[in-house]
Amino acid sequence: MLATIVDPLHKFPHINSDDIIASLGLIHGWAIGADEYSNFKDCLLDHYGQFYGGALTGGKVNEEGYYVYPADPDLIPLVKWEHKDEILYQYQYGIVAVVNKVNNEQWITRMD
Repeated sequence: MLATIVDPLHKFPHINSDDIIASLGLIHGWAIGADEYSNFKDCLLDHYGQFYGGALTGGKVNEEGYYVYPADPDLIPLVKWEHKDEILYQYQYGIVAVVNKVNNEQWITRMD
């Protein structure tokens, strides 16, 4: 089972960790069981029955873990998980991002 790193950038000290986890919905349960998969994307797609099949474009995850989209405020990761060569971040508004630690390839989508 993978460890959940709550508030990885320490930007939500006023919010209880349990409340952050409760806000994650089903994705938290899927992510902590991702060690049974070769990558996070396959894990999420296997569990998420309503996925429309596309990725979000125009935004990216920067080196610190913020989701940056032009003309919008940067989103701070609520949580992160690490598995093999990947990091999975979950943000507000149902946005999730898988970042490859080796080549920085990113898959960003909305799952809510």
